[in-house]
Amino acid sequence: MNKILYVLALVSSAAWAHPYTIDGDPHENVESVLPKEKVEPLINDSYALLSTAYTDFAKLFNVCQKTPNNPVCDDRYKVVASCFKKVESNNTVLKALTSDDMKPIHLPEFQLIELQKNLIKLGYMPETIDVHELDRTGLQLGLDNWAHANDLPDADSIYLMHLMLVRSQVLALDMAEARLNYKDE
Repeated sequence: MNKILYVLALVSSAAWAHPYTIDGDPHENVESVLPKEKVEPLINDSYALLSTAYTDFAKLFNVCQKTPNNPVCDDRYKVVASCFKKVESNNTVLKALTSDDMKPIHLPEFQLIELQKNLIKLGYMPETIDVHELDRTGLQLGLDNWAHANDLPDADSIYLMHLMLVRSQVLALDMAEARLNYKDE
């Protein structure tokens, strides 16, 4: 239910948002910016991440059901469950955005800071940028850097799909870091 509400909130906020563009055509063809054959592998990576997150969660869930006092059932369980929920929610939104009706939704202005933070975390923008202040030029350059690294063209408009694909890569990084932290347990 929470995933559905999240999708509805994103879609409804995007419907009222003005598209964010950098001196470009706000009505550019979304397929030219996010071509299906280029986006599909990124979405497949996100689904593979969901599978891994679910496996990690299910294993820990089973251990904690059998032995609730096991030390892994405290912090580690919370981290793994949180990773799984975030990845699952992201995939729910990605799945919705693959439809022709949803793909052209522009990123709402209030989510530009999140995109900027994610691009900084992935290394596509310098860490010296204040993550709480929007750097519009740097954001566009960071998104272009990310797009090039993922074999996508530059975009004049920023779509919700951009954020969700970038977020998927951040979640993969977060999950890898969490797995390293608990590797020895």
